[in-house]
Amino acid sequence: MKIKEIGESIINNWPVKILSVAIAVLLFYFYRLNTTEEYYISVPLEIILSDNFVAADAYPTDVRVSLRGSSGSFFSINEKDITAYVDFSTKEKSGYYREPIKIKKWGNALSADPLEIKVKPTEIRLKIEEKLVKNVPVIPVIKGSSSENFEVLGSSIIPDNVTIEGPQSIIEKISSIKTEDINIGNRRENFSISVKLEKINDLIKIVEENEVRFYGRIGKSLISKNIAPVEIEIRGKNNNMVYDIDFSTGSVKLEAERNIINFINIENCSLYVDLSDIDTPGIYNLPVVVSLSEVKGEVVVTGFTPETVTVNIAIRGRK
Repeated sequence: MKIKEIGESIINNWPVKILSVAIAVLLFYFYRLNTTEEYYISVPLEIILSDNFVAADAYPTDVRVSLRGSSGSFFSINEKDITAYVDFSTKEKSGYYREPIKIKKWGNALSADPLEIKVKPTEIRLKIEEKLVKNVPVIPVIKGSSSENFEVLGSSIIPDNVTIEGPQSIIEKISSIKTEDINIGNRRENFSISVKLEKINDLIKIVEENEVRFYGRIGKSLISKNIAPVEIEIRGKNNNMVYDIDFSTGSVKLEAERNIINFINIENCSLYVDLSDIDTPGIYNLPVVVSLSEVKGEVVVTGFTPETVTVNIAIRGRK
C-alpha cells in the first residue's frame, strides 16, 4: 500500500475513529475505577527536630492513611511499609510552626502499582522550644503500713537522682521526680523492690532507665515514755552510817512496743545507788542504776537523770 493510500485510510472517517479511541479510553478508566478499592491504616507520626530543640506542645502520635489502588496491589501492605513524618529540623528558634505531613514508602508499598496514598491530617502546627537537661532527686512514695508493731525505720533508693530532658519552660519548674506507690503492707522484715518513676508529662523524657531500686529497713515500732518522778534509793546501807544525797528523785526514758510500754509506770521502775562496798565516811560521787521489775517483753532504757549523785557519808552520832 502506498503512503498516499495509508494517509487517506487514516483520514477517512476520522470523526468516527477519534470517537472510538475516546470510548476505548473511557472504558479503560471505568474498568480501573470499578476495580479500585480503598484501604485505611493508622501509622505512627515521627517528628523530626534539630538536636537542640524539642516539642513543647501535644501533637498526634498517629495519623490515618488511606491507600487506593487495585484490590491486589495493596492488601499485602501493612503499617511497617508506610511511615509518616514532619520535618522541623531547620527551625532554630522557639515558637509555633506549621509543616505538612509527608509519607515515605518501604517494602511492599514500593512495588504496589497503582497506589494512591493520602494522609489525614495533612499538616500539623507545633510549638517547639530549646531542650533543657537537668538532674533531679528521686522521692520515694511509701503507701500502706507494715505489720502491727513494725514500721519503716529507714530507706534508700539507687539511683537517688536521675537526668531528665524536655522543653525549657517545663523542665525549669521541676525540682524532683517521685516514684510510683511503694506498698509496704504487712511487712515485718527488710526488703528491696524495683519501682518505676512517676510519669510527669508526655513531653518529659528520663534519660536513664525509668526504674529505680528501693531498699526498705523494717523494724519493731517502739514507743517512747518518760517516767518521773522516780525515787532514788540507797542500797547497801550501813546502820552505823548516815547518808545525805544531793538528788532524791530522777526520771527514766524508755522505749518498747505499744502493748508493753502501756504497762510500765513508777511501780515497776526504780533508780538506786549501791553503797554496799563503802564503809568509810566521806563524800562520794556514785553512778545511778536503773532497775525494771515485773516487765514482760523487750524494754530499752534510752536515758535517765541524774546519771550520778553525790552522797555525803558520816558516822552516826558524830557531829
